[in-house]
Amino acid sequence: MDAAGIVAIFTGFAATITAVGGILLAIRAVRDKERKAAKAELDNVNTMLVEERQQRLVAERDAYQARLKLAQHGIANGES
Repeated sequence: MDAAGIVAIFTGFAATITAVGGILLAIRAVRDKERKAAKAELDNVNTMLVEERQQRLVAERDAYQARLKLAQHGIANGES
């Protein structure tokens, strides 16, 4: 094998390694983008959950206040 053949083989290997590296970088970029999107969605859901919990506490407090007021007026279970 002459020098040009050896150089061609090394160039082919280098091109293959470069192509594989490029593909791996592209896959990593896509996964990073998906991971960021999933994190943003999870943060959004967590925010919604916190708001829902706060609203439930307010609703439970309001229901308690209403039951207390009904009891003070002699009305049991919302019936007159």
